[in-house]
Amino acid sequence: MELAGASLLLVGADTVFRDGTLCNKIGTRALAETAAEHEVPTIVACEVIKLAPIESTEAGELPREVRELVDLTPPELVHAVVTEEGSVGSDEVQALVDRTPFLREGYALLGRTP
Repeated sequence: MELAGASLLLVGADTVFRDGTLCNKIGTRALAETAAEHEVPTIVACEVIKLAPIESTEAGELPREVRELVDLTPPELVHAVVTEEGSVGSDEVQALVDRTPFLREGYALLGRTP
């Protein structure tokens, strides 16, 4: 993968968990790993509604057909998460989730307990 001249890697998100782990289309983690090797920051752009009020370890097992389509990128490979609320480091996602009550309320409506 060629990153010569790149100043950042911009990716979207299916979900960003409270611990800063990114769930997105397959291949995102490999892109972020390569970017990190070249000291290119990975930036996630998503709506705040994509933030999950649970840790990635609490998410449970995805169905096989879904696991074939997405992968998890650990927070240490994510430089920042940018939402309509602003930009936070992957280690600050928890604080953003905690100050956004409708995320917990939405999960409660889905029958999940954050």
